[in-house]
Amino acid sequence: MMEMSKLEIDFFGDIAQAPHDLWEVYQFVRYHHPGASEKQVLRIGRELLTKWVERGWLRAFPEMGALGPVLSGDEILTFIDKVGAQAATPQRKTIRLDLTEKAHREFITGARGEGDGVPPK
Repeated sequence: MMEMSKLEIDFFGDIAQAPHDLWEVYQFVRYHHPGASEKQVLRIGRELLTKWVERGWLRAFPEMGALGPVLSGDEILTFIDKVGAQAATPQRKTIRLDLTEKAHREFITGARGEGDGVPPK
């Protein structure tokens, strides 16, 4: 069964409704880890994104209205590393994140895996 933290479950529920700006990941981290330093927020956010990229759950595209290629996999992480701390800043328009079909499929399957209808923990 897939392991997911409360942060991941919360973020998944939100991003499943609509794509999110990159900085919003870090807002969720701040909410779930209110005592974390900014350095810790950046690390926790990147770890979450890395885990989801490795699962094949994320794709990214330019900020709304911008033209450009869809980023997937390691391209997302490379972009995050390139912009650094600005990834967590709402004023810095970067990329929008969206779930892949695989994410929806695996989350639903995982949620039903034990027959209890509860998302994996």
